[in-house]
Amino acid sequence: MAMTQHTIFKNAYQNKFENNSIFKRDKNKPIDNYGNTLLHIATEHENLKYVKFLLYNNYDTNKQNKFGKSAWDIALNTKNKKIIDEFVNFFVHKNTKKLENINDKLKKYNTNILNQIEQLTLSEKELKSKNNKLESSISICKFNESEYKLNILRLTNDKNFLHNSNKKIKEENQQLNDANKNLKISIDTLINANMK
Repeated sequence: MAMTQHTIFKNAYQNKFENNSIFKRDKNKPIDNYGNTLLHIATEHENLKYVKFLLYNNYDTNKQNKFGKSAWDIALNTKNKKIIDEFVNFFVHKNTKKLENINDKLKKYNTNILNQIEQLTLSEKELKSKNNKLESSISICKFNESEYKLNILRLTNDKNFLHNSNKKIKEENQQLNDANKNLKISIDTLINANMK
């Protein structure tokens, strides 16, 4: 049988969150006949300390009760600024962490692209050097015309391939830089929204 709201809030008032057996079960399992989770009930009763505890222990803010209301919907209905602010702070914290992780991945990817560009640039220089040596060898050894054209064609193809690859990587790097700028703008917007 579900615990009564009185027992839940008595335990919450006494800071018995972690030791209470109700917290050790499925976080999103309804605890009453209306499909309310602990977060629904804490929000409805405007218990700020309890709401904060549940939010940062990953209770689902979008889980709907039998009336189609999420804890966030209930928070808005209470019109309690502190409760609403706690939800907003949680959303900002959660999304900021996600954006920071994405930004870190983009930075690593950007670094990898830059390293690849550097390697391709070195490879292009090596190809140019080989091309120069080959041309010298051709003049010294007096290759026949068909061998000469074949070698030049190969080197030109290699050079074009390398040039095209280098160009593509530079474009991808630019896209990453643009994505990083957009990400920074999004983070700044979230921070500014949070400050308001």
